Amino acid sequence: METTSFAERLMEFGLTRQEACIYQCILEEGKVTGYEVAKQTGISRSNAYNALANMQEKGAVYLLEEGTARKYVPVPLEEFCKNRIRRLEEAKKWLSLRAPKEREEAEGYITIEGGKNILNKIRNLLEEVEERVYISCTRNYLLLMVRELEALQAAGKKVVIITDRPVTFKNARVYVAGTEECR
Repeated sequence: METTSFAERLMEFGLTRQEACIYQCILEEGKVTGYEVAKQTGISRSNAYNALANMQEKGAVYLLEEGTARKYVPVPLEEFCKNRIRRLEEAKKWLSLRAPKEREEAEGYITIEGGKNILNKIRNLLEEVEERVYISCTRNYLLLMVRELEALQAAGKKVVIITDRPVTFKNARVYVAGTEECR
């Protein structure tokens, strides 16, 4: 069951919670005034108008002037996401060109906390695999890395998996912990 809401995913694209709720409302309703947005979402009018102004700057809505009425229309979701990703790629290039020289890494162990951070580190390491990878984790974590593991296999890299429950990966060697085959 997915617990992430549409608004939470929009927040990953730079919108605040209020802006994400307003964007979702405008997607559902079409062109609306600030008053209508406030009424639909339960957000105060002043907060709704402030959020709409910020959303214009962030490229999430367009302002449509119809006579004296100022209405807002959503930038199509695909276009909004594409624009935000493009902006992040440009920022990444800029940062890469201007980043201070990194210090040499200190020896020792690093600790990575948080499920998402751990998964991101594993995915980054999998992208750097040159010949083979040996991975030991639960089946649930493996299922989060299917795309990366299949890409390694497609590239002809050896994949060996040790896990807690049976799982099928074509062309991968899979061992289930606690079985005779794994001892």
